[in-house]
Amino acid sequence: MLKEIYENDSKEIKKDKLKHNALYSLYYNILQIAVLFRNQTFYLPVYADFRGRIYTLSNYLSYQGNDLARSLLLFYTEEYLNSEGLEFLRIYFTNLAGFDKLS
Repeated sequence: MLKEIYENDSKEIKKDKLKHNALYSLYYNILQIAVLFRNQTFYLPVYADFRGRIYTLSNYLSYQGNDLARSLLLFYTEEYLNSEGLEFLRIYFTNLAGFDKLS
């Protein structure tokens, strides 16, 4: 539950309550999103930074999130990378390496 912050609380107590409330809000949002997507197939869009590291665009329900978020995901295992997808992946990584102006 959210902890109410009072004016006469000490600075340390306010800090602890704010930390608790932030964590509560995070967990609440993750659980609400998981309920919305329950029994649904969905995709997590990702991007790669200039170093080639892959990150998800989702902030809450993600395999790169906290333990709660990761524990709520089940992965569909029948998807394979075909030759067209591999070509697009090579183009994407080539663009990240700075060769996007070459033919």
